[in-house]
Amino acid sequence: MMTSDQAAQWMEEQYLLFNHVLYQDYVASCLLHAESGQTYFDKSANLCVAKDALKQFRKRLPDIVYDRREKCWRDRLESDQPGRQQ
Repeated sequence: MMTSDQAAQWMEEQYLLFNHVLYQDYVASCLLHAESGQTYFDKSANLCVAKDALKQFRKRLPDIVYDRREKCWRDRLESDQPGRQQ
């Protein structure tokens, strides 16, 4: 089992490793297979990253945004609207 902070640290490492892009499906799948305890299935049976882990991840990298179309976290662009989701 991982704490939410440990999961967020791993996510940050992956984000930096993959040139500031991190896909939600990849993260959720890796955390599930690692039996981290930091995933859940939503009401539509989608695999999701635990809310506490996401909160810690956003604290670590406050200037990132979640791109809903691409389903990934990435660096904020000048053309992005205010907020953490695009």
